[in-house]
Amino acid sequence: MRTSLIPIETQEKINQEIVSLVQGFSTVSSIENPPQHDNAVALTKSIKTLAKSLEDERDALVRPKNNEVKEINLWFREPQDKLENLEKSLKRAIQAYQAKMEQLRLEEQRKRDEEARKEREKIEAQARAQREKEDAARRAEEEARQRQEAAKRAQEEAERRAREAVDAETRQRAEKEAEAARKQAARAATEELAAKQKADSAASAAALKENVAELVVPIVVQSQAPKAQGMHTVVTYSGNLIDKNAAIRFCLENNKLHLIDLNMSIINKMVTAEKEHFSMPGIEVVKKEDLRCRP
Repeated sequence: MRTSLIPIETQEKINQEIVSLVQGFSTVSSIENPPQHDNAVALTKSIKTLAKSLEDERDALVRPKNNEVKEINLWFREPQDKLENLEKSLKRAIQAYQAKMEQLRLEEQRKRDEEARKEREKIEAQARAQREKEDAARRAEEEARQRQEAAKRAQEEAERRAREAVDAETRQRAEKEAEAARKQAARAATEELAAKQKADSAASAAALKENVAELVVPIVVQSQAPKAQGMHTVVTYSGNLIDKNAAIRFCLENNKLHLIDLNMSIINKMVTAEKEHFSMPGIEVVKKEDLRCRP
């Protein structure tokens, strides 16, 4: 591949040298005797020399441009830092104001919540009072029903005695008792009906109060902070390690080993220092040998 950024003569010279080295490699790719070994060593040194020459050529072309880029970046860094600091200061001021307005909103919301709670409790207490009235009226209704039944039984007993009486005086007395029992049963029926109506009325009133209590909800207070066109708040979350031992125990106990990050850079330094004597469960010492060549 050719490029106009590198002189043509440099490109052609490098390509020719690489072709020559590739051809030389084909003769020593498999070493079987001392002469081939010596040729391979000599070829390796030539490759190293050419690689260093390539790096020097590349550095000579790139360094001036890198210096220019560095100088440009250095000049723009100062105004960029000033703008960033100004932006951060303004954002802090805006966020402080928004936080203040949010605090005021929360205080007002708590006030409205408390007012709604008190109103709801007041109506619920009224509903409970109506339920108590309903219970009392139901008891009165039951008592009147029992009196009515007792009066009917007394009436039936008196009527039976009147039918079975052999003399007029006994019959007349039994008929009077039967009449009195009828009147008592009628009064009890009237009392039962009145008690039932009173209980139904109390139940309706209690149900109404209970429904109203459910409808009592606090007014939602809106923030008074003005909306800024083109600006919005982004909420982000991040974790902060406060107890490494506890976090590792959790990962081990819950089969989340992928969350445990072993620092291999530090471990490799320990292996380098201790060599074959390094020992750590789960870590294998890998020994590699590499030929170094000076051009």
